[in-house]
Amino acid sequence: MQKDYVQRVAVSALIKNKENEFLVVKRSGHDSHPNTWEMPGGAIDYGETPESGLKREVKEETGLSINIIKPVSTTSLFSERNPDMQIVRISFLCELTNEYQDLLLSAEHSAYKWVVSIQDIEDTNISDFLSQTITELSQ
Repeated sequence: MQKDYVQRVAVSALIKNKENEFLVVKRSGHDSHPNTWEMPGGAIDYGETPESGLKREVKEETGLSINIIKPVSTTSLFSERNPDMQIVRISFLCELTNEYQDLLLSAEHSAYKWVVSIQDIEDTNISDFLSQTITELSQ
């Protein structure tokens, strides 16, 4: 019997505001990776481009509209829950289309912050991909 392997593409937005702060969101306690600080984003749908999937995910999770500036970081990993699933993650540097937007978190997240650096989060429960993306952007 042949194994079914799955590959998913996930996208994340490092959203910068006019004060050069970045948006981070905290996963809710009942979701996967509970209480972890991360960037808004998620898996793209079949047929969707990474850019259109990212705009959709950010809108669903935060209510914000973004402009994508450039890709910043990529990584590949295998799912902890399903070792037959490979996840390719791409993060993009983004900006708000309009600075005066209301941020409305979805049920996936319980909090948000605008930060200048990882140290501003004041919590050690930070996703590896968020740390990697900010590090790569600052180089």
